[in-house]
Amino acid sequence: MNLLLEALVALGAFVTCTCIEYFYHRYVAHRFDRAYHLAHHRGQIDESRYTAWLVVTSLIPITMLVPAGVLRGLMIGSLGEVCLFMTIHYLFHSNVNVPIELYARLKQHHKTHHQSPQHNFGVTTRVWDRLFKTSSEAECFARHLPIPTISSAETES
Repeated sequence: MNLLLEALVALGAFVTCTCIEYFYHRYVAHRFDRAYHLAHHRGQIDESRYTAWLVVTSLIPITMLVPAGVLRGLMIGSLGEVCLFMTIHYLFHSNVNVPIELYARLKQHHKTHHQSPQHNFGVTTRVWDRLFKTSSEAECFARHLPIPTISSAETES
């Protein structure tokens, strides 16, 4: 199979998995698994493994329908996103300071979600929150309010 096509399939799988992560978090974790997820919001439980299993399980039926090169692209993209999700989510909750601007913005995005659970469902990206108008930034802009930020005292704790 063409390596470029495989890379495009991997990229497509990665992007699709960020969308699965968003919808799982918004519609499943906050509605059907609410008690467990709210315990996570209080800092009592780490539920990172849920999205990982959802993504991996959803790919199993597809593996029987696609050629090997496409399958390799699907697996690289989806498992790459799952690994990124689990790593970022772990770092957010272990209060590790990573000196990368994008990481700091994603961490703030996630922290705002814990304070305002009806907003900011994306963990690895803010794209879906902006697209589906669940970003706290969109509400702040609409109401002309300041966007919440992490204070230096909160990042050191």
